[in-house]
Order: sequence, then structure tokens, then C-alpha cells
Amino acid sequence: MNKNLPLVSVIMPVFNSGKYLKKAIESILNQTYENIELLIIDDGSLDESVKIIKSFNSNKIKFFQNQKNIGVSATRNKAIDLSAGKYVALMDSDDISPIYRIEKQVDFLENNNEYGLIGGHYERFSEVGFLKKKKIHRQSLIQEENQVKINFMGSIAAPTVMFRLSVVKENNIYFDINLKIAEDYDFWRRIGLYSKVTNIDEILIYYRKHSNNTMNKKELAYLHTTIAIRKSFDNLQIPNYDIFDEKQKIQNVDSFFKLVNNLESFIKNNKYSNKFDQNYLEKAIIEIIIWFYKANVKNLGLELHLRLNKTKYINFIKFKVKDKINLLVRYFI
Repeated sequence: MNKNLPLVSVIMPVFNSGKYLKKAIESILNQTYENIELLIIDDGSLDESVKIIKSFNSNKIKFFQNQKNIGVSATRNKAIDLSAGKYVALMDSDDISPIYRIEKQVDFLENNNEYGLIGGHYERFSEVGFLKKKKIHRQSLIQEENQVKINFMGSIAAPTVMFRLSVVKENNIYFDINLKIAEDYDFWRRIGLYSKVTNIDEILIYYRKHSNNTMNKKELAYLHTTIAIRKSFDNLQIPNYDIFDEKQKIQNVDSFFKLVNNLESFIKNNKYSNKFDQNYLEKAIIEIIIWFYKANVKNLGLELHLRLNKTKYINFIKFKVKDKINLLVRYFI
């Protein structure tokens, strides 16, 4: 192991990942970049995960066990505190890293000191029997765009991330343990307050799509994503406190358009502050307005749709026939 190279800490929380864990670990141990420690923390698995981890005989692996299940955010925070590396790479226990991943990311960060976090493209794949599907998802490579979008839904794929440990430690940035989903978006948004954030032009992870993926839980995803977005709104001083109910749903149609007006005011003010690139900011605001529309139109109904139809935002929504039927049915019931 070349001690002249910066050490990289790869952190891998594990919970009942036995079915895919072996390949995930091997993909890190087989990296072309060698100066790595792999911190694996089992979070109370009840399957064969611990047995699989212990079957590896590698001095790169540092294995820890939580006494009880504490969740992925708390486990990642624990791993961050245990990390000895200059850089920390996130690794999920059901994904696979290309053998060049760590080398490519270290090379970028070593030559671009102003960046505190980078991600990259990913290839999503699924395996059902003999059927295999895969699709490459390309992320934005434009730093100005990413610096905007991390405040509005994000543009960084969590499994591809590597960050500077110094930025996190010096600014006391950890994953929010109250967020079960969107905790990653919230994490790099706060890193973005202190350093540049972007993607590099490489496929950095093979992301396994299966029935246990967290994002399959739609209601929970909406709830925690909205909480994370509102934390960003608060940081940007975009008023939102009287718009949402206790379940993070927009209260009524007037509340929706109050939020739209607040976001439009933020765009206008940015022309003077130049905090963000104006073009990318406008695009990001449109995306978040449409996201809130789609997430709340079922509750707010046809009135929301008819009022939105009088704005420019309607041009950015693609409606399926069933969506239009659902709106009409809800209106007349």
C-alpha cells in the first residue's frame, strides 16, 4: 500500500444485505486505488450479513457492529467519526463500484482543492431471474448548475459521493438522523455552503434497483423530502412556515400560489444579489414548483390545476390521460 497517496475511508452501513453484500465488498477491495480503509458497520442485521463480512480476510476492512438498529444516517455519522481518511466515499451494501471509481475521484479532488464534494453518473440495473435491465443516468457536470440544484432537490447521486473529511469536521456537518429519506440531499446542501460541489464525467456506481430500495416508499419519501426542502428554504430565507400542514402537505390552493409567489420573489431578488446563476436558478425553481404540484394535486384537486393552467408553469407538465381523468373524477365526486 503506497503511503504517499492520501488515505480514503469508504463507509458502508449494512442492514440485512446478505443477498448482495459480497459483491459490494469485493468491488471496493478490488479498486485500482489501493490506499483504502473500508469501514463496515452492521446495523443490527438478522440475516447472513455479519457472517459474510467476517468471511473476508483483508486488512483494509474495519468491522463494527451497532448494539441495536439505529438507521442509516446515524450509522453513517458513526462511520464519519471513525474515518481516518483525507477523503470519505459513500458505499451502499447492495451496489457495485467500478474498479476505477476511487482513483478517478481522488485524482479530481487532489487537483481541485476548492471542491468539497463530488459525485458522478450511475448505471441503474435490476435482475429478475434471467431478465436484466440497465440504464445510465447522467448527472450535470456544470458546477454553477449543481451549486443551484443542491438547494432545490439536488443533482448529486448519493451512492457516487466522495467528500473531504476536513470540510465536514470543521463545519460540524453530519447526516440529519430525523430524516429517513433525503438525508443525503440535506447533507450535501450544507457542504455546499462551505465549498464547491459538482459531478465528474464518470460512471461511479452500479446502482441496484430492487423492492427494498428506500425510495419505493412514496409517502415517506414525500414527507422527508419536503422537510429537507423546507430546511433549505429556511436557510435561503424563503418564507414557507404557514403553507404546509403537519403532514407536510400544502394546506390549500391559495397556499400553493403563496409558495409560488415567494419563490418568484427569490428569483427577482437574486438578480441583485447574484448569489446563484440566474438561468439555472429559474430552471430549478420551475422544477420544484412542478414537483410540489404533482405531489399535492391529488389532495388539492381540479381548482389547483385550473389555476395553474393560467400560468407559464402548465407548459412544463406532461399529463397522462389517467391523470386528467383522476382530476375530473375527484372534482365531481
